[in-house]
Amino acid sequence: MTHDIPRLPDAELDIMLVLWSTDHMMKASEILEALEGEHSWKKGTLHVLLERLLERGFIEAKRESNYKLFSPKITEEEYRTSESRTFMKKLCRGSWKTMVASFTSGNKLTEEDIREIEDILKNAK
Repeated sequence: MTHDIPRLPDAELDIMLVLWSTDHMMKASEILEALEGEHSWKKGTLHVLLERLLERGFIEAKRESNYKLFSPKITEEEYRTSESRTFMKKLCRGSWKTMVASFTSGNKLTEEDIREIEDILKNAK
């Protein structure tokens, strides 16, 4: 996907993270159950958020007898890539140095972290 995907509000992102974490379509009740520890939403709240995600093209729904099944239309990788591009453009002004510095500032990197990052950079050449 080459275009930027609109940013998701945190509540909608939480729903997408649940949908991305499984390989099957989910009922609203399953999504609600998966989010139980993070949100104390009622069914109505979840349905409003699911409708927003449907309208904006993030998810699709399939009717099964008396309920709907939901699944993502946009992959987690597509969303992460779009968010990274936006972060890079807006907050880092296109500077890789600034982006890396912002993520490492104040965070202690292990030797393994540094090796993995070096490998990523070598493969990006």
